[in-house]
Amino acid sequence: MKKILLVGNNNVEKQTLLRGLTPPSNEWEVDWILGGQQALEQLSHQNYDAIICFMDLPGLSGVNLLEIVRKHYPHIVRFMISEKTTPENQFKIAGAAHQILPLEEYQSHVSILQRTFALNNLLQQPDLQRLVLKLRNLPSLPSLYMQIMSEIDSPATSLEHVGSIISQDPAMTAKILQLVNSPFFGPSHSIVNPAQAASLLGIDIIRGLVLCINVFSQFNPVTLEKLGISSLWEHSVRTGTYAKNIAKYENADKKDIDYSFIGGILHDIGKLILADNFPVQYFSALNTSIRKDIELCEAEVDVFGATHSQVGGYLLGLWGLPQPIVESVAFHHFPLNYPGKTFTPITATHAANYIDHKHHPNIWTRKASVIQYEYIERIQLTNHIENWETICKD
Repeated sequence: MKKILLVGNNNVEKQTLLRGLTPPSNEWEVDWILGGQQALEQLSHQNYDAIICFMDLPGLSGVNLLEIVRKHYPHIVRFMISEKTTPENQFKIAGAAHQILPLEEYQSHVSILQRTFALNNLLQQPDLQRLVLKLRNLPSLPSLYMQIMSEIDSPATSLEHVGSIISQDPAMTAKILQLVNSPFFGPSHSIVNPAQAASLLGIDIIRGLVLCINVFSQFNPVTLEKLGISSLWEHSVRTGTYAKNIAKYENADKKDIDYSFIGGILHDIGKLILADNFPVQYFSALNTSIRKDIELCEAEVDVFGATHSQVGGYLLGLWGLPQPIVESVAFHHFPLNYPGKTFTPITATHAANYIDHKHHPNIWTRKASVIQYEYIERIQLTNHIENWETICKD
């Protein structure tokens, strides 16, 4: 059974929140603690799977509490209860918490927690789980990092241009979407378009993200050069564009076209996580894939016990990104493991990744990803593959 620590600042909302966190079956139990220091004391002698806290706590702020949990208890999933607060605090929360829970919509808390705990089935290696849970930011390509810095400081800055830069960088895209879909900004539906996200957040919020908490860190130059990371960015942007074109060809609705685009951009974000944190091991996996003439994801299993798609899907799920994006990332190599029988953003991302690997080989794609024909046959689109390749090449 899972255990959750709920940290409050008074007893007024205790019963309401506890009622909102009660699952239909005995999936977890909740302990209620008043204050941040008391929460640390509780954590020192009791194991928990998740912590939920308010921003304002007696003795220790919610952000400071979650930062301590991130450093010393990296296996714990961190949630913040949304309250009205300053933009600066919003930026800090974006770095400390995996997700923000809407205070007014406490009925949704159970489904959010169930979805988050279910991610353990996606990534079952405890060491990798702790690594991903501990992540505060993601590495960005230095040239794009400098572009975003320059653009937000320009007197003639353009939100459209800012959105365009964001969409070229998987790390920026993931973090911006994590924040813009939080209750702080109250979107009535999921925001998955980087330009729309930039417009909604505004230039001051984006400036705060970059300058206040360094959400977008620069990739280590040595790792960048040794692993040829820049080619991975180019592959990600092309895959996103191809996936969007494929979804349009299949007459998908606007939302699924956007999901396909973002799924394509983010599909390899797990590679960034592994390469940034384990550069030596990841270089070994790359060499293994070349030496044995196997797909990189097979070599990743040999080295890490998991694939980049599992790592990436796990992170985006923790961050609360829309489920179609999480699924596109998690299943882009093995869509046959997904039970659906119709065209989805997973289909678009899988096909787009295959097409770009085939036509733009590099250190990451010398052994091109294969398309799972059994999956394409299951959704009855085998005769569309040639057309998908044509529209992407054009």
